[in-house]
Amino acid sequence: MFVYVADVSAGIHIALYVANAVLCVKIYRRIRLAGREMTRARLRQSLRRQRRAFTTIVTLLVTLNAFFVPSIVVHVISLNAADVTLLSNAAVIYCMNMLPYLKYASDPMIGLRHAHARIAVLFC
Repeated sequence: MFVYVADVSAGIHIALYVANAVLCVKIYRRIRLAGREMTRARLRQSLRRQRRAFTTIVTLLVTLNAFFVPSIVVHVISLNAADVTLLSNAAVIYCMNMLPYLKYASDPMIGLRHAHARIAVLFC
């Protein structure tokens, strides 16, 4: 009868050992699955950030061209035109003087698309 108790005790130890090993394998698989999901989530988040950065750069380039091209066109026309009536127009002069200021004023507003820039503005 004493031997029988030892066999039961050994059986319990073996069962606990096997259960422990099975649980460790399950935990390992779950961690690997979570790691893959986290990698996918990081990639998606990285793609979102890259898309936002791309749209910000495109927006900055569009505003640069929108404010820079008219002044270049007026400058080139004024250099090559026989009569300089274009530069004697007060509206053209005012517009050409205001375009750089509008460009520099628009850049921070475009930069406010990012959360850290909005937070910095709020705490200043």
